[in-house]
Amino acid sequence: MLTLTISLNGKPFKTVTSDGSKKLVFGRGASCDVVLSEPTGGASSEHARIECSGGVFSVFDQGSTNGTALNGTRIRPHTGTPIADNDQIHIGKWLVECKLDAPQVTALPNVPAEGPADHRAESLHTALRAASKRGADAVQKALVDALNRLDPDGQRSVLNGLLQLTQGDAQLQAAVRAELGRREAIRDACVQAVSSLAARHGGFEAFNSVEEVNRFFRLSDQALELMLEWIVNTLSARKTFEEKFSAKVTRFFGLDSNPIKHALTPNQAGRYLLNPADARDPAQIKQNLAEAFRHLSVHQLSLVAGIQSALKAAVEQLDPAKIEARASHWLGGSFKRGKAWDLFKETYQGLLDNDSKLFNEVIYPNLRHGYLAAHETQGIGEGA
Repeated sequence: MLTLTISLNGKPFKTVTSDGSKKLVFGRGASCDVVLSEPTGGASSEHARIECSGGVFSVFDQGSTNGTALNGTRIRPHTGTPIADNDQIHIGKWLVECKLDAPQVTALPNVPAEGPADHRAESLHTALRAASKRGADAVQKALVDALNRLDPDGQRSVLNGLLQLTQGDAQLQAAVRAELGRREAIRDACVQAVSSLAARHGGFEAFNSVEEVNRFFRLSDQALELMLEWIVNTLSARKTFEEKFSAKVTRFFGLDSNPIKHALTPNQAGRYLLNPADARDPAQIKQNLAEAFRHLSVHQLSLVAGIQSALKAAVEQLDPAKIEARASHWLGGSFKRGKAWDLFKETYQGLLDNDSKLFNEVIYPNLRHGYLAAHETQGIGEGA
C-alpha cells in the first residue's frame, strides 16, 4: 500500500492511497486521478503518473513542461523510477510525500518443492480445501502461487495428481482443470511463437529435438543482447557528440516521446521493446525503433559531412590564391613570391603550433556546420 501526502507551499492539500491495482495520473487536467488545478503550482495538464508493476511502485514524468523530481533529482520522462519509503516527489511546486506500507503477505500453501508427486499433490489439495472457504478467487490464487514454485515437470505431476484427488469436489475440480487448460494454452502459444520466429528469421521450418529449441534460444538471446547494447551505446555516443559540439538535433529530452532514446541500459531498451505484459501498441514500438535507427544512420552520414567540411576549411587556409592576395601589396616579382611563401609558411606553422586555435576557429565551427547541414538535407533539423 502506498500513501501519498500532497501539499503546496507547506499547506496540506490531500492524502491519496493506492494498492497498485491501477495507475494514478497527476496534473491540472480535469480527467486526472489527482487534479492539481492551482495555477501557482506549476503542474502540466498530465504531469506525472504513479503505477505499480511486480509489486514495485514507480513514478513517471509524462513529458511535462518543467519536469518531475524525485528527492531533488529530475527524472527522465517516460521512464519509470522506483519509489522507496519516505521518498519525496516534486511536481512543479507540489510536494508529494510517499509512505510505503509493508504488503500483507498471504502464506503460500505448504507444498514441498521436492519429493514424490503424490505427496505434493496431497499437500496442495489440503491447502486448496482450506482456501475454498474464501471463494473461487482464493482457490485460484493458492493454486497458481504453489505451482509457480515448482519446475515444469513438477507442475504437470501435481496437476495430474490433483485431477484424481479433487474428483467429487466440483469447485476444486473446475479450478484445477481451468489452470491445467491455461498452462497448456500458454505452452502451445509459446511453441507456436518460437516456431514462427525460427521460420521467419532463421529459415528453419520445424524443431526436431529439445536441443534444437535450446540452441535457438541461445542464438536468439545473444543476438538480442548485442543488438540492444549497440542501440543504447550508439544513441549515447550521438548525444555525447551533440553536447560537445553544441549540435542539438535531438529533441530536449522532456519533449521527445520516443522511449528508446531515453534508455540508459540495454535492459531498459529491452523492457520497452519486448515486455509482453505492457499493453503498448506494437506498431508504435516498431515506428519508434525505425525512427531511432534512421536518426543513427543520419548521424553517421552527418559525421562524414562534418569532417569533410572541417578539412575543406583547413585546406582553404592554405589556398595559394588567398596567400597571393594577402601579398599583393608588395611590388611584385620575386618580392611578391617571397612574401607569399613566407605567409604560407606562417599560416601552415600557425595551424600546427596552435591546437586550440585550429580546433576553435577551424575544426569546431566547420564540423558543426557540416553536421547540421547534412541533417537539414535529410529532413532532420533542430529539434528532431
